[in-house]
Formats: sequence, structure tokens, C-alpha cells
Amino acid sequence: MSCYGCKRDLIKGAPKKISKFNFTGKSVVLAGYSVRSLNSSAKSLGLKTLAIDCYADMDLRRSADEAIHIIQEKPNELDKQCSKQIVEIIRDEIIKKKELIESYDYFITGSAFENYPSIIKELEQFKNYIGNSSSSVDKVRDPKKLFKFLMESNIKFPKTIIISEKLIYFVLKIFKYIEKQFHPDQSFTKSDQIMKFLKDSSQLLISKINENESTFQIDIFLSNEHKEIQFDILKFINENPIDSKSLNFTNKDQNLESNEIVSAYEHFEKTFLYFKFIDKLLDTIILPVINFPLVVKHRRSGGGNDIDLIENRDEFYFKFQEILKVPRGEIIIQEFIKGLDMSCSFISNGTDFEIISLSKQIIGEKKLGCTKPFAYCGNIMSKLISDPKSPLNSNIIQPLKNIVEKITKYAHLKGSNGIDFIIKLPKYYEEKLNIADNYKYINLDSANPYPPESEIYFIELNPRFQGTMDLFEF
Repeated sequence: MSCYGCKRDLIKGAPKKISKFNFTGKSVVLAGYSVRSLNSSAKSLGLKTLAIDCYADMDLRRSADEAIHIIQEKPNELDKQCSKQIVEIIRDEIIKKKELIESYDYFITGSAFENYPSIIKELEQFKNYIGNSSSSVDKVRDPKKLFKFLMESNIKFPKTIIISEKLIYFVLKIFKYIEKQFHPDQSFTKSDQIMKFLKDSSQLLISKINENESTFQIDIFLSNEHKEIQFDILKFINENPIDSKSLNFTNKDQNLESNEIVSAYEHFEKTFLYFKFIDKLLDTIILPVINFPLVVKHRRSGGGNDIDLIENRDEFYFKFQEILKVPRGEIIIQEFIKGLDMSCSFISNGTDFEIISLSKQIIGEKKLGCTKPFAYCGNIMSKLISDPKSPLNSNIIQPLKNIVEKITKYAHLKGSNGIDFIIKLPKYYEEKLNIADNYKYINLDSANPYPPESEIYFIELNPRFQGTMDLFEF
């Protein structure tokens, strides 16, 4: 990994346009996964900028006074947004240049840092750091803390199940252990040999599990209830021993040859034990609360790329294989709420706030080359619908203000923040507009886009500047 300074002699440091607010003579450091939009805003205020990000695209290098490009050895790694490795690389570069950064008047972090409050805690020690504290970020990005607050504050949100990160890693460890028992030079000539081996492996696995560390908590958050369910891995293994019956799911009732047994156990996702584990999760914890289709996502994800809509049990089997192979924090499973995907940008000082814009999100648009159902593709603003004071927003603005006020005071939010939410329209209105299967073509400038029965469901809060500032400033 390396970095280099980027400069452009022509129009270097030139703003897109000048704001009526002027900070000429002041300077700011902007650091994040991508800071092009943030830099554009800073330049319009007359600020001198030092931009640190993973792209250093032409627009950024032309407008920033100085730019540091975080180069990846594998460029395609940039697609894995918000990965801890990328954030740590940016953090290391910032710390390395602490003296330079503290020579600027302000220091602001942008996208990707919100997923790692511990890293923000390091950076907020810089004397010129401004923005949300690590404590504030933790309150709105830790799913257990956030959903507990939403529930207690009577803020609507999809039914949510949070599967512990420790459980995910522990299950992964178990299946990796099973795989390792069948290394390439392992050979069995008789079925009774492999039966004995399976029995011994099962007993050895059980002996390695500490009874005091085998139970993991799964949290269920409903609108008015928080349930804590204990999932006991040791009990699960005892109820589903590794033996000749625990074979390939589709062949579990057949008598397989020893080489077929080995083949079944070389990859954990082929084993009957894996399917039994998923069935246990679905039948005893998930489906009694949330029916298919349901939404599955990592705690630490970005741009909607790691969010999937799961329609049935088979899709869930496949999705969980991906999760176990590349775990990234808690797994969040949510009820699918069909509605208008929206965002709300606001500024706050820890107690007071002002909503500055609303916009429609473009999510999972295949015409834009999107292959993921919830991948972020952009936002749409219109003169009427984006103004919080517009009469067209009269049925949703007060509920939104209530949410923003509560969450601002709860987390002591400061600076620019954004809430993603869904507007669930009443069924009769869907039918009237004929948008039951395609919300993105709704006319947001119609005389009554949101009838009084519309409901707002909170999805997430981003405690940082949003890319929609480009549209708002334009």
C-alpha cells in the first residue's frame, strides 16, 4: 500500500460555485472513502482543502488544493466499501501526517468511518477535529443500542433480529474444524473406519467447546418488545452429532460409500449439520417473527452492496454460506417493508436541529447496471418535494421532525447527518397510482404524494455528510 500527493496546476483549488457564506482564509482536511462531494462543498465556502480518499478522481484533484490518494494493491478491493482494512489504511495515513493535518483549521471525516467508532476515537484526539464524537457514532451505529432506543422512543422500524458476531465466528470455527478432519492425505478403505473417525471427531469437537462459552445471545426487536434468545451451540451439536446420518442434505437417508462421505464433509456447506443449523435458526428464531421475503445484511456494509432480499429457505441457505465465509460483524435480519426509499438530511448541534432537504433514493436500478436489490444508485431531488417547508410534505414532515429531534438528543449529534427511511403508502393509494410493483416511477410532484395514512419506517442513520449535498447545493 502506498500513497502520493496529487496536484493540478490548472484551476487547482477552484470551487464549483461560491456560497453566500464565506470562509476565505480558513482551511480544512477532508478524509474518507470518497470525499469529492465534501470537497466541492468546502470549496464553495472558500475553504482551502486537503483531500484524503481512495479515488482521487479528476474532479477532486482539480478542485482540491492538495490531495492524497490512498492506492490499493488490488483496485477491485475498492468495491468492498467500508471494509475495515481500507479505513485503517486511511487512518494510518492521517496519523502519519498528524502535524500537517493539525496545521489546518478544521479536520472532518467522511464516508466509511461511521462503521468504526473505535477509529473515530483515535482521530477525535486531533485538536482540529470537528463532527460527531465516537460516542455519538456508536449510539447510532451499534444495532442493539440503536434499536433499543427506537423501540423505547416509539419510532417505527422493521421487525429486526440481530445475530451475534461471536455466534457467527464460533459456528465458522466449528465448520472449519470439521473440514480440517478430512485433509487430502486422509484415506479410508472401509466404511466402519470412517464411522469410527466421525464418532471420534464428534467427541473431540464437543470436548473442545467450553460449556460456559457455548451460549450466544440473539436479539429480537419488535415495535414494543425486546426479546433475548439464548442459542446453545453445545446443545445443538449434541442433538445433531457428526455421524453417518449427518451427510449431504439431499442424500441423508442413503447409505453412502466412504469416499462420498469424505466428499460431503470437505466443504461445510454440503453437510447435513450445516442445513440443520440453518433450519434451527429459521424454524425456532427467525420465521416465528419475520416471514419471507426478508432482508439480510451485515452490520458493517456500505452502499447497500451487502444487503439481500431473501425469498425462501433455499436462498437463505446460500446467503448464510456467504456470510460464514466472509463474516463482518453482526448479521441483521429484517422484515421487508415495501415503500418509497427516502432520505432526510439535517444539521444539528447536539440538541437543536434543522431539516434541510428530503430526497428520493434510487435503489437497485438495473438500468444503471446494478446487480444488487438494495445497492445505492443515487438520489432524486425536485424543487417542491425536497423542500421541508413544501405543502406537499405536510403529512410526513412532523413525524420526521419528531424522529430527528429524538435521535439528535439521544446521540448528541453534531454537524451534518442523514436518515434513510421508507414511506409505506396505504394499499388503496398504491392501487390508485398503479405502483404496487414499481415505486420508483411515482410522481413526487403530484398534488398529494403522501396521503395522511402514510407511515414512516426508520432504516438507518449516517452520522456524517451525505452525497446528496451535491443536489441540495445545486
